[in-house]
Amino acid sequence: MNAPISRVLAIAVLAALGLGANSAFAAKVKVTYATYLEPAHLSALWPIMNGKIKSDTVDVEVKNLSIAATAQAMATKQYDIFEIGALSIEAAEKQGLELKMVGTGLRYSRDTRGFGVWVKADSNYKSIADLKGKKIGSYSFQSTVFALQRIAIKDKYKVNVALNGGDFNFVQLPAPALPAALITGNVDGATFSHLQSYDALNSKDFRMIVDSGKDFYEVFGVPMVTAVLVAFPDRLNKDPESYREALRMLAESSKYTLSHQDEVFAAVAAETKVPVDFFKEWHAHYGVIPVSISKDDVKAMEITYQRAKDEGLSEKAPDLAKVIWDKALRE
Repeated sequence: MNAPISRVLAIAVLAALGLGANSAFAAKVKVTYATYLEPAHLSALWPIMNGKIKSDTVDVEVKNLSIAATAQAMATKQYDIFEIGALSIEAAEKQGLELKMVGTGLRYSRDTRGFGVWVKADSNYKSIADLKGKKIGSYSFQSTVFALQRIAIKDKYKVNVALNGGDFNFVQLPAPALPAALITGNVDGATFSHLQSYDALNSKDFRMIVDSGKDFYEVFGVPMVTAVLVAFPDRLNKDPESYREALRMLAESSKYTLSHQDEVFAAVAAETKVPVDFFKEWHAHYGVIPVSISKDDVKAMEITYQRAKDEGLSEKAPDLAKVIWDKALRE
């Protein structure tokens, strides 16, 4: 079922408070990083936000924002580094924003669990074909992950996944409303957020009929990247050393979380009211926030941009050879 109100409020309050105070040293350069208000992201950033990752030259200040707030902040260049959907680069450039990709924000696992299309457990739907003509809820038609879900469903199950005129009636709803909409029959199927997927896996109310985690790897052949880190070229050129150091710190924060799971998960669970087991499940079987860019990440993004263009979701795919910052961390 949907996350309790207390859980949601706790996450929001902690985001406002920064989940812990960063040390401020006047001699250091401050680099601000705007990322999504999402529990798994908070766990990967907890070390850097609580003084576990240090630098002699840079302080990284993390801002946890909603997707909409992140877009607004990027339009006004309010922060230095932003996490955005991989398909959002083109939209940003159309708005006159020149961007460089400086890192990988979210790389899915090869066999992500609990990620797909859900129905009520007691419904008669057994496959995606059974949902033809029915309502499928999503929290964002513009998200990269939803675009890739639809492409994978089209390839594997041979159905028409067009938002208009396709086999399904896609409905966009606020993320918190999706589980209740499915329970009450306002939609017949739904895609869930990371935390909602975890709740659904541990609930008798829902059943998954499309396993997008497995389908992604089967259809695309590499672990897919749905979020990337971007920055503004003029700022990168002005102080490349500080940006590279900030990226190192963000990457080290994620690594610290993986190597100190008991410490980090217990702290973030207590502060957000999200079960410790969610963080264990996410980091073991959902994805990774690596920051550094691998060769497979580049391949995954090339696939994403080409398939998005094929499906009419993109007009001009970014040229990764030009878009990726030459000083980005590499694997």
